Amino acid sequence: LREAEAANAGLKQRVISLQASNILNEMYCAKIRSQLAHHESKKRAGNSGGKVLGDGLPRLLSGDEFYERVVEFEEGQTRAATEKRTRAEERKRHAEALADWKKLEGARKVENKARRERYREALQIWQSEKALAKAD
Repeated sequence: LREAEAANAGLKQRVISLQASNILNEMYCAKIRSQLAHHESKKRAGNSGGKVLGDGLPRLLSGDEFYERVVEFEEGQTRAATEKRTRAEERKRHAEALADWKKLEGARKVENKARRERYREALQIWQSEKALAKAD
């Protein structure tokens, strides 16, 4: 009976170690799968580099298909340049608007500080008059 229990305990330990290794393998596979998916999506998205024909196959350079691809490529390049220029102009306008806002914000803070100071002076005068009225 003790030998059977010892054998069962050994088998249980083996099952636990196999389950643990299975869990680790699943985690590794999930990580690698996500890395592969990211790599493939990056590979697909980064296709607008500087090459019209990136697959290395020969082409008829005067064919309609090649001409269409060149026209699409040039349109994409000009569109990207226009978008870049637009973003730069927008950044510049935003910076100018932010600078104007900061100037106005500074002026507002100075005005509020002056108002608080006037209020404190008026409060002190009122409190001193109140104290004099109580003394009489």
